[in-house]
Amino acid sequence: DKDTDITKIRDAVTFVHTRDTDFPGCSFDPAQGQFIVHINVFDLTIKKTAKAGTTIDPNQIFVFRVVSGDHKTDMEVTVQGTGSVKIKGLPLGTTYTVTEDTGWTWQYTPDSASKTIEPNGDSTVTFTNTYSKPNWLTSIAEVINKWITKGDKTTITPEKIWPKN
Repeated sequence: DKDTDITKIRDAVTFVHTRDTDFPGCSFDPAQGQFIVHINVFDLTIKKTAKAGTTIDPNQIFVFRVVSGDHKTDMEVTVQGTGSVKIKGLPLGTTYTVTEDTGWTWQYTPDSASKTIEPNGDSTVTFTNTYSKPNWLTSIAEVINKWITKGDKTTITPEKIWPKN
């Protein structure tokens, strides 16, 4: 039947709330409403650390892609240095894969390029990176450029330092 002036739904239905320990702060008050809806979400923290004995530039930006197993969530987030980022309110009920964009930070090698979690509450994913000293142009040779000025003339004399021959 439909709600009419004669019969009201509230006269025929009783709402009962059982305190849910999965939702801290739940405060159902029947005087304030007829029912309460809890949304099953969690917070995901992505954390960046340096492997023991190595360092990470505090200004380095790391890019991560977060994709849910049902592909309804697909986002990119960044972490600076050895910091972290918290993504709030992700839906529960699916797995999540967090992938570090190693092309963006090619001089740092993560312990794993991707990590998959199946959250049942707030979760943290930690990526530990090792810094490998890069050769910016090539790995063929490194030189020190020595600048010599005589009068008004400046010349450059490269001194090969690697590989030693």
